[in-house]
Amino acid sequence: MSNSWKRMVAMGLVLLLGLNADSLMADAAPAKTEQRAEEPAPREWFVAQDGSGQYTTINEAVEQAAEGDIIWIYPGVYEESVQMSQKQLQLIGIDKDLCILQNCEESYYHPPLEIAAGSVSNLTIYAYRADTAPIGCSSTSVKDLQPELEEVDVSAVYAGAVPISSFTGYAVHIESDYAYGRSLTFSNCRIQSDCNYAVGAGLRGDYSLQFENCDLIGRGSAGDIYLHDSMENLVGETQVAFVNTRFVSELAPYFLSTYSRNPENRVELTFRNVTVDAVAYQDKEIYSITNLYTGTLVDDLPAYSVEKLNLAKSQKYLGAARNLEDPLAASEAQKDKITYLKDTSLLNTMTWDQALRYDYKENPAYAGRKRTCINVWNIDGVEGDGWCGSMNFYLSPYSFFNSLPDLNYVPVVKADTETEAQTDVQTTTQTDTQMVTTGKIAVP
Repeated sequence: MSNSWKRMVAMGLVLLLGLNADSLMADAAPAKTEQRAEEPAPREWFVAQDGSGQYTTINEAVEQAAEGDIIWIYPGVYEESVQMSQKQLQLIGIDKDLCILQNCEESYYHPPLEIAAGSVSNLTIYAYRADTAPIGCSSTSVKDLQPELEEVDVSAVYAGAVPISSFTGYAVHIESDYAYGRSLTFSNCRIQSDCNYAVGAGLRGDYSLQFENCDLIGRGSAGDIYLHDSMENLVGETQVAFVNTRFVSELAPYFLSTYSRNPENRVELTFRNVTVDAVAYQDKEIYSITNLYTGTLVDDLPAYSVEKLNLAKSQKYLGAARNLEDPLAASEAQKDKITYLKDTSLLNTMTWDQALRYDYKENPAYAGRKRTCINVWNIDGVEGDGWCGSMNFYLSPYSFFNSLPDLNYVPVVKADTETEAQTDVQTTTQTDTQMVTTGKIAVP
């Protein structure tokens, strides 16, 4: 073989070996994967009124924070209306009793907290009346700065006759399309309003709202929480849960009001270990004629020790009996009880002792109204097949250990015959009794 042929064969072998080497290297090399940019860790912001943090107000921190950030709130009384309806942040107070967010609730559009998603924990959120003293202020200075509120017919409010522009603000207001597909959690919070509901929530679809270890307190003409669904396109199922939570309604007849507007929205309510401290009026004038509630009436609650007290409905009258030096003081109402308030304008001219001895006779014109502590509205004015007459609010099977019977889930078993129905009722009753006594909960 000539040298030229040898060189050609050698070159061919080198080329062949080179191609094989490249193939082997390619097989041995790890497959390339798409590089995903890691989400940045949430930043922490610190709010302290003494200047030791980055900011002295909560609103400043909210404006600077990015989605998912954490805002730590140090002890102090923060007089502001925090607007957080377009961001999902975490608000964390150092101590619920020492970290107080408050604002005068004279304006419906400027509550202490406007929020849609995220989480709030370890805070007291307080909406005070214009004619009472907020925390850290004297009543004299407040009266000089704020006009007196006009008294409103409470029954007209519940009948929907009062326009929203005349409403005072909630302590917490939830009403934003930003909530769609997101969640909001309150934990270890005290939320109190001295006039309107403590919480007003306009729900959106695919949304979750939860209160855990919270106190919702209403000391005005509205109760503790008002829930309604959306009429807009953002429809879907919503979850609302109350766990280890206490409702306190000291003046309003309803601690909870629901308004169903769109049948495409299913709102599932969960109550677990919830206590209700509410009031009831012997005069039914204050109760809404449009209430569609089909649950248990106050008069039919044998499990409650109903204590009949003769008090006036007037906010001024009740306000005089409250300790306004400490508006956040614990309620003197006895726990897990419905307290009767006798409703008559004559009581405003009586002394306390005279009021306690006053013999009131019910006006027969209002005898047909329901004495309940829950108010149910449906947009069509017709009783629905949902929870207690609601059109689209339903009670989840995870609702149990609550002081008010209608907050506890009881499975409904349909039977073909009357005999089977009686058997099913007896079985259900026995099961419920066993669940309460043993503490074992059977859930699907």
